[in-house]
Amino acid sequence: MKNIVRTMKLGTLTIAITAISIFYFLHHSNSAPHHNLIKTKNPQLRTIAHIVHAQGSLEAHGYAKVGPLITGTVKRILVKTDQNVKKGELLAILDNGKGGDTSLRQQEAILEKAKATMQYQESYFKRQQTLFNAGQLAKDAYEKALQDITIIRAEVKNQQAAYEKEKYIYDSTFIRSPCDGTILTVNVKEGETVSEAAPPSVLFEIAQDLGTMSATVTIDENKIGSVSIGQKVKVMVDTYPYRHWCTTIEHIANAPIQQQKNQTSTQSARYEAYCSIPNSDGALKPGMTIHANIIAAKKKNVLSLPGFVFQINTSLLKKVIKLAGYTIKPLDKTKRRELHAKKPDKTIPQTIWVLHNTTITETVVYTGVTNNAYFEIVSGLQPNDSVVFDIGSYDEMKKWYSQWAGKGL
Repeated sequence: MKNIVRTMKLGTLTIAITAISIFYFLHHSNSAPHHNLIKTKNPQLRTIAHIVHAQGSLEAHGYAKVGPLITGTVKRILVKTDQNVKKGELLAILDNGKGGDTSLRQQEAILEKAKATMQYQESYFKRQQTLFNAGQLAKDAYEKALQDITIIRAEVKNQQAAYEKEKYIYDSTFIRSPCDGTILTVNVKEGETVSEAAPPSVLFEIAQDLGTMSATVTIDENKIGSVSIGQKVKVMVDTYPYRHWCTTIEHIANAPIQQQKNQTSTQSARYEAYCSIPNSDGALKPGMTIHANIIAAKKKNVLSLPGFVFQINTSLLKKVIKLAGYTIKPLDKTKRRELHAKKPDKTIPQTIWVLHNTTITETVVYTGVTNNAYFEIVSGLQPNDSVVFDIGSYDEMKKWYSQWAGKGL
């Protein structure tokens, strides 16, 4: 009997101790938040640059395409690729099918004959006019002399125009350089027929200045709004992977690049931007593909947060906050509606969660420049604020649950 009573007392004592322990653990668990379930970090100072990436190609600065002004056959080519030429220098000679200057000389003779006739008629008309003024010549005879000189004057003008036309055709058989520069390409061979009709033949391509290259880059419509004249650009080419050239945006086209669209897909518009690149050592060549990094915006030593703090699963975070023993303070509806109001300084409002003691508050911050990895924090946050940036891992949550519920569950 005594053993039974002793056993009962011992069991009651054990139950009481267990109950006190459970109560103490639960009380301790609820009163002391589990910091390993909520990970925080202070914002950091860093330099953030918004870079727009684009591709394009190079052309010589001051690029000239030389074509014929008449239809003819290439008789002689007098230059070769990479040859330096001067403005007015003869590049090629065409055969216009008129026997060289034969037609020009014939028209020149006709013009001289007409001028000689006009010279005689001018003297004759002056004599007739003198007689008419003296009353010694009938009016009909005077009017006939006036008509004759008017006709011959018109004939001289007509023959002068015909001569100038023949001279233009003859002079056009000599293809000359329109500028000082370097021959980039020779696109014809002797004996080929060329024409000024559309599409016109391009005989030569001349670079006026290889010491400066013109770069044209294409930019998608979703990025063109970030690009403006005067922005700095770092240019690279595949030929020299460890070199880069610095320049600035000089012009942005308003018209989009013409693209062929099919019926099954929609293509976004693309726009061209232009800049000049110094090429004193001649390393850059026309036609090279370039990769351009356009610095659309840059801020130094600004308060920043990583982009993933804005992508935390809010519903899951709220559950973990309560489970871990923190107090949660979400944003009220009025302030949430105010987030959609337009900001004159073009900053973007976003929400994050900030830990103060045992309270986690949903906080509005305004972001500025971003490189997609980090965002500039313009306002709404202090350097010593603890920002929630992650939720504990699965193993940490499982460990905490085991401590609370027991390993045997």
